[in-house]
This record gives sequence, C-alpha cells and structure tokens, in this order.
Amino acid sequence: MEMKEVLLYRCSESNEANVVANILEVNGIAFRLHDEAADQRTGAYGPNPGIAIYVAGRDSERAMELITPVVNQPAKDSTTMSPGCADGEIAAGYPSKYTTPLIFLSILLFLGPCLYIFNTKGWDLTHNIAAALFLLSIVLMIVVNRLGKRGR
Repeated sequence: MEMKEVLLYRCSESNEANVVANILEVNGIAFRLHDEAADQRTGAYGPNPGIAIYVAGRDSERAMELITPVVNQPAKDSTTMSPGCADGEIAAGYPSKYTTPLIFLSILLFLGPCLYIFNTKGWDLTHNIAAALFLLSIVLMIVVNRLGKRGR
C-alpha cells in the first residue's frame, strides 16, 4: 500500500527548511525534502523556487500544527543568522562605511605627532597642537573599535 505524499510547506531558504525538518524529525514524522532550485527543469516551480517539504497525508495535520509557530514568526534577516550557532542570534557586525577612513586618520594622527614631538627640541605651541592631535587619535581609535563591534 503506497502512502500519498502532500506538500506540507515550501521554504524560501535552507535555514528555514532545516528548522522545519528538525521539528519533524524530533517528533517522529517522516518527511521528504525537495530542493526545487536544483531541479533540472528550470523554471518548473515559478520564479522563486524553494525547498519543498512533503509528508505522508496521514501526518500532514499534526506536522502543520508542529511547524506553524515556527513558520509564522517574523522573518529574520539572513545576515544576522549564524548557521553554526545554536541560537542563531549572532549579528554580523559589518563595519560602518566610515570605519576605514577613520582607521587611516587615527593612524596618521597617532604617528604624525609622535614623529614631530620626538624629532624636535623644546616645547612650544606646535608641541601642544601635536599632543592634542595625539589624544584625538586615541579617541578615534576608541570610536573605530566601537563601530566595529556595533551590532555584535
């Protein structure tokens, strides 16, 4: 006697398919995954193919009850997901567009005054300006460090 398979859910991403498959597996429901993007018939599933999850007809209601709370959650940004992490809540922490220029500026403000102060004699107004620039470089280094950690 052959069991009739029904389409339970179509996932747009592999992470979502893995979560649904894990729920079904833990609850002892047999399922089959079909990656529509890997099908030889290009465009057979429409412009946005996904990963289809099929279950036996007799298990479809129970399976849908189990996965409904998960699939109805608001979609998470895929850049914040970490597939190797158990909770999946690690942020990517991409640097700001200003991080690279600030790094170069802080290096310049650090090295320039250091070279000036140690290669000249006496202490005058220009040495005070160099010392202020040196302190500004320290502040910029702290800002760049915080920008790099933002979102983590």
